[in-house]
Amino acid sequence: MKVNIEGNLYLESDDKCFVIKEYTGKEDNKGKALFKTFGYFPTVEQAMKKLVQMKIKQSNALTLIELVREIEGINQYIQSKLNA
Repeated sequence: MKVNIEGNLYLESDDKCFVIKEYTGKEDNKGKALFKTFGYFPTVEQAMKKLVQMKIKQSNALTLIELVREIEGINQYIQSKLNA
């Protein structure tokens, strides 16, 4: 499985786990795509929790209220993608 989350960010799976990867748009000298791995997860739910954490860390919130609103927005965004 290879599911696009947004942009170059993907959720992939194999027979053992789920992986969040970001493709860099570059290739190694053998022509193989290079990517940054954000983690390996036993369930999709745990991978989605990591995605929320990643989005929170990108926040520019200056107050707790702003942060809470952003977290709510992130959760709504993920839910909208899961329900699409």
